[in-house]
Amino acid sequence: MGIILVTGCSGSGKSTVAAELTRRGLIAVDADTTLAGWVNERGEAVELPDDTTVEWLSEHDWSWDLSLLDELAARPGTRYLCGNAGNVGEAWSRFDRAYLLAIDETTMLTRLDYPHRDHDFGRSGGQRAWLRDWRPRYQAEVTDLGAIHVDATQPLSAVVDQIVGGTSP
Repeated sequence: MGIILVTGCSGSGKSTVAAELTRRGLIAVDADTTLAGWVNERGEAVELPDDTTVEWLSEHDWSWDLSLLDELAARPGTRYLCGNAGNVGEAWSRFDRAYLLAIDETTMLTRLDYPHRDHDFGRSGGQRAWLRDWRPRYQAEVTDLGAIHVDATQPLSAVVDQIVGGTSP
């Protein structure tokens, strides 16, 4: 089929869904480790500072390398790409289908504090403040692009069943 996007804000469960898809024998790709990185306004790669502020995050972007995404799309078979990026709109035409792991702010903030989370982004004050503003904007953007909403507060099995089944609620 190609690439199926599973996207959402930090704490929505993208990495957990990727692990469950893999457990079920499907090919899941973690976009954070394979395609994404921070870039400045000129598109140059930069490192995320330890003391990230809202201002820094507003001036930089978490973006996918679209040439790597094209390489992924050229491979045979279906792949589930799990991640988010500031350039999701530019990448959108590469996806055969897209799912938004929709969560509310309270769920996001609670999950960001989970001690065994795979990613640290969202633990600092500046990152949390930025995410509180970004979450609804990102969810609206991918909804407008055509993402299928999945209530990511459901049990994991129900979330993944909906994605694998290709259904909407």
